[in-house]
Amino acid sequence: MTRKAMIFVLILLVLLVLCLTSCKQTDLGGQAADILKGVVQDIDSHCYNDCALTESSDICKEKCRISKRTCFDSDSVNKFEKGYVKTCFSEYCSYNYDSCEGDELIEWYCEGDIAYSRNIVCEQGCLDRVCIS
Repeated sequence: MTRKAMIFVLILLVLLVLCLTSCKQTDLGGQAADILKGVVQDIDSHCYNDCALTESSDICKEKCRISKRTCFDSDSVNKFEKGYVKTCFSEYCSYNYDSCEGDELIEWYCEGDIAYSRNIVCEQGCLDRVCIS
């Protein structure tokens, strides 16, 4: 690994640790969650592409340990049920709740271990985090 790559990885680790310690057990806003998701994806990419084969570096071992994450969807993309997504990076978790924006439901769901949201048009309108049936 080049020196430049090591410095980049160290900067990503510092950012990840700072965010995780300040965001522990809170609802990360959309922008903060996107930034954190990008940092973790960069770390995962480096870890599995460069370090996992050799695991000769303590930095890589720590980075690979930190980047383990899970995603849980409480309602499995059901627009008539209040739901949330719980995403955990090691022991640090964030929650994103389904919500209404006008007549659209912002539905959170998991793809693998990553949380995403999509807008669903509610024919009868949206109220209290669900489409009106």
